[in-house]
Amino acid sequence: MSQPISVQDSKHIENLREWGVEEADLGAMSERLKDLKVADEACMKLRQELSKRVKATNGILADAKSHYLLCKRLIKENFPQEAWQQYGVLDKR
Repeated sequence: MSQPISVQDSKHIENLREWGVEEADLGAMSERLKDLKVADEACMKLRQELSKRVKATNGILADAKSHYLLCKRLIKENFPQEAWQQYGVLDKR
């Protein structure tokens, strides 16, 4: 993250004033950077939590897909092709 801009030397402050930058502007920017750091830390916590939840959801999905494929294979192996659709298997072969 960027370091807050601080101007210690009065000569530099005067130079910045020529372009409309005041000490109060620098102080406000410094406060915004502090707020941004807090918001960034909160976002990082949310990303970590979301990552955990996504991994758990992907595990559930993989398990469901595996179970579905097993059931589908059992239907295809034990029933005639004409009956597959009754069990939700829409494959043609």
